[in-house]
Amino acid sequence: MMLIMRWRSFFDSRQAVLSGGTLGLLLSVSSALAGGWNEEPQPLVFKKAAAQEPLTAIRADAGSPLAWDQSAHMLWFVDFGTLHAAWWNGSTFVSADMGLIAPLPEAGIVIDSSTHFVYCVSTDGFPHCARLIGKKWVIRKIGDKPVTRLLGVDQARHRLFAYDADAAGIRLYRFDAKTKSWSSSIIASGLGAAGDLGAFDAASQTLYTTHETAEPGIQRHPDAQTIADPTGFGKLKPWPLVATAWNGTAWSSRLLGDTGVPQQPAVRPLDHRLFFASRDDLKTVRFYQPAYRKAAEAFGSETGWSGQDTWRDDDSYKIVEPKYPKPWISGLFLSSYSLSFLSDTAMIFSGTTRYTVKLSSPVVPVPYYAPIWTDLPLAPRLAGFRALINPRQSRLVQHREWFEGEIARSQTGMQIAGYLYRDATGLLVTECAADPANGPQLDSDLRQPRFYPALDAGFDPLSAPADFARLSDSEIFADPNDIVADPTHRNPVKSTAIPGSYTTNAASPLVPPHLRLPSSVQLRTFGHRYSLGKLDQPGSRFRAYSNAGTDYAMASHIAVDTATGVTFYTQSPPPAGNENAVVPAEPQTTTPLANFTAPSDPKLSRPQGTRVWIVMVY
Repeated sequence: MMLIMRWRSFFDSRQAVLSGGTLGLLLSVSSALAGGWNEEPQPLVFKKAAAQEPLTAIRADAGSPLAWDQSAHMLWFVDFGTLHAAWWNGSTFVSADMGLIAPLPEAGIVIDSSTHFVYCVSTDGFPHCARLIGKKWVIRKIGDKPVTRLLGVDQARHRLFAYDADAAGIRLYRFDAKTKSWSSSIIASGLGAAGDLGAFDAASQTLYTTHETAEPGIQRHPDAQTIADPTGFGKLKPWPLVATAWNGTAWSSRLLGDTGVPQQPAVRPLDHRLFFASRDDLKTVRFYQPAYRKAAEAFGSETGWSGQDTWRDDDSYKIVEPKYPKPWISGLFLSSYSLSFLSDTAMIFSGTTRYTVKLSSPVVPVPYYAPIWTDLPLAPRLAGFRALINPRQSRLVQHREWFEGEIARSQTGMQIAGYLYRDATGLLVTECAADPANGPQLDSDLRQPRFYPALDAGFDPLSAPADFARLSDSEIFADPNDIVADPTHRNPVKSTAIPGSYTTNAASPLVPPHLRLPSSVQLRTFGHRYSLGKLDQPGSRFRAYSNAGTDYAMASHIAVDTATGVTFYTQSPPPAGNENAVVPAEPQTTTPLANFTAPSDPKLSRPQGTRVWIVMVY
């Protein structure tokens, strides 16, 4: 279905900006305007009509992609799950919900600036193109084959690249201007899931992408490095860097080497040098230099290009009128308790605890087992890398994400961790209490109930205290918060006392090896000016997430205006409130104890509904 939005204000402002020589000024701006990476980041803002009203920061969803339309001065992103744009009107940015589509953020947004075609993927997985027809924005589906990620645009020939998971390869889309229709074909196959946006070198017609795996039949560069999986059980993928190029008659792919990192590489137009990173390159940048003029084909690396940490990336930045480029402007506790008879369903009070769940006799102690692990700590590793070239300022803009504290874990056995109370229906509780009717008398009216506390591994059921006999012939009640499992599903499981990978079945198979997620995540965004020759330049924006807070660590997206050197990036989302809390050795579960299962570590689940600032620097 075609969605149409009337938007005259953008069209009029865009015409005003592009007229009057603004575009020419952008193309001739001096690199003397470079700077700002060592200054306080500036949230992208729009100014309201009333001068006395405060400036408002433009926000995007955490994890939103960014795409900059170079000639229209228009930034595209996702906010509240829908496609948004912020455009420069000659004095400030104006932002609006385009009302076109709810895109799939992880698939990315790419733009052909020469045609103003905006590409995204719908939530059902189909590629779409939004374009301006007259004064209307129109969006259409451009293919019937689902894709999982957009990879890049050939702006010289107006072609789109995307990853087709069903075909395990790269799909190329072409637009026929005469028929106003799209066609597509697979140009590369044998490739695993795409890691991120690619980098396209228009001069050599080469698309550089990273993929989870690549089939052995793909040609491999003789100097391609191989990266082993330190876990030993295939958890960390090789993420090979693949060059897919047009040789004049056909497309062919060549594997340049394993990187171990899903990433967006960057091509420097000056010499066609490709910048990327490998798993162990926490601060190092690698490059591949194709043969070009006097430069021979080679691999190499650069150190000192990741910058000194200067600004902590959070909402403490001042929302002020940004310093826009001049060309833009010109254009349970038992210590005390009370007792009372209520009913069969609410028998005993203990402080604020009510024992209201009646257990079915007999109730017996049963052991539960904990896994015995062999742990292999992993070295810190680069887990994500994005890069763009800012040719105006001779900068390599990069975003890095690295993990520390990961553990490759294998189970070698099991041991008794303690005992639970199980009733005749299979309901399991950590502790319970007997009806006081048969207990020792306290006075003429009240009798003492019997509390059965949590039992550790030292409990011996063969020499249990004599009053454990009451578990078989008395009415036993439990606190709802102490229920570990209830196969009858009559009671909600509330207890978090027993980790999910524990079991009551001594014959359970061992858990397959798995990778424990990191205890800390570091994020850094920096633009190294390589023309200066100075290493470790200051100006890196950074943020650290630890323990339970790592679930909010999300790599930034970046976009560059190549005419002025303005870099846009999405601010890191705020950490979870329990960032520095102690995380249990194993995550908790609400499922009944049965067989061992690998812990579904809740960290790095990515924040939902979090909005972040879009920041600009130049």
